[in-house]
Amino acid sequence: MNFLLSFAEQAFGSLLTFFINMWMARNGAQTAYGVYAFWLAIAWILGSAQATLVTSHLLTIPHKDGPERTQVERLFLSVQILFLLLTMAGIYGLSCGMRAYGSPFYASAAAVFIPSFLLFQYVRAFAFSRQRTRLAMFLTGGILLLAVCLLGADHAAGHPVTVDRSLLLTALAYGGVSTGMLLYLAGGMTPLWRWAAIRPNLHYLHSSGWLLLGAGSAELINRLYSFVVAGWYGTAALALLTAVQVAIRPAWMLSAAWMSVGLPRLSQMWDRGEAHRIVRMTTLGTLGCAAGSMIWSFMVIGGWHWIAHTLYHDRYDSVGIVPYLWMGNVMLGGAVTALNCTMLAMRKYRILALVDLGGAVVTCMAMGGVIVAHLSFPWVVSATMAGQLAQCLLMLPLALRALGVATAPARAPHTDGRAGN
Repeated sequence: MNFLLSFAEQAFGSLLTFFINMWMARNGAQTAYGVYAFWLAIAWILGSAQATLVTSHLLTIPHKDGPERTQVERLFLSVQILFLLLTMAGIYGLSCGMRAYGSPFYASAAAVFIPSFLLFQYVRAFAFSRQRTRLAMFLTGGILLLAVCLLGADHAAGHPVTVDRSLLLTALAYGGVSTGMLLYLAGGMTPLWRWAAIRPNLHYLHSSGWLLLGAGSAELINRLYSFVVAGWYGTAALALLTAVQVAIRPAWMLSAAWMSVGLPRLSQMWDRGEAHRIVRMTTLGTLGCAAGSMIWSFMVIGGWHWIAHTLYHDRYDSVGIVPYLWMGNVMLGGAVTALNCTMLAMRKYRILALVDLGGAVVTCMAMGGVIVAHLSFPWVVSATMAGQLAQCLLMLPLALRALGVATAPARAPHTDGRAGN
């Protein structure tokens, strides 16, 4: 049941992403859509940084009630608030610099949109960490409903579809619903501000350095294409890539749903030394996600002319091999997610960070090869796939080796939330 609820939550999330992207691609200028895609990529990158400090730790806390867990949740609430404030200040400063230099990617509402998006990611992880999957579904579904209402009402009022208006209205949806859900989940819980209360819990953050390296490397693999295409090929090329990716992206919700439900369960299996169950669950998740991604992608490819005509007003009718490249991307991404989830459950943060770093190096080299060879912009996606393949080839033997060690009777169960190797 939890997987079905998580799948429904991911469906709402995919619909939300799809709706906003379609709204910009269909009703806004092509360059404006490229600017929106640029800021969304930055939001996802910062979301990964947030995960290293907060959400990854929340999802691997042993599931139990009591003052010990509450104290840890209060610690991460404090870290989250500080991170949001720093992010808002940083994005505002970046926007001011872009305006001063006349950058085509300037958008004043980004300083509100990105913190609101990050707040949603935190509250969503908070709900999943407490195994409140139904509340996570209501959170994402509520944001979807409010975003549709706000953007629809704005359009009905005759306002033009611009980057700033779309970012601002979307921020209201993300921020409003997330704040309400956080107040409900917290139930009066307050952040920790006194050093005497924070210090005993700092060991939960010891692995954040390795997590940050891993998340930064993973984001380089997944998001570098946005900046390379925007800077080397232009906003119109980025808009086309994003338009196709949005249609393929619902396939990703299988992997995301599996990770949201699977990571806490895999952590419990690891604590109990159930290596064989971890292997079985990871294998089934990988194969299921790959099959679902392939089926959905072929459906999109077969119906692309209808999609381009109906959703995009014939703006992206000729896309060549782009859908096939994105299909390969989501299938490899599913395998990476499953293996990544297993490594996180085993607290192998350092190994995972080095694996992701290796994948990032491969991606950068492949991306450089695409540019040096003067290949067309779709092949930038293949550079991302090269990095994903490197991640899989590196992680698989390391994960199997770690799970083999886990079967030894001498392995002590993990109970205090400290980082492993």
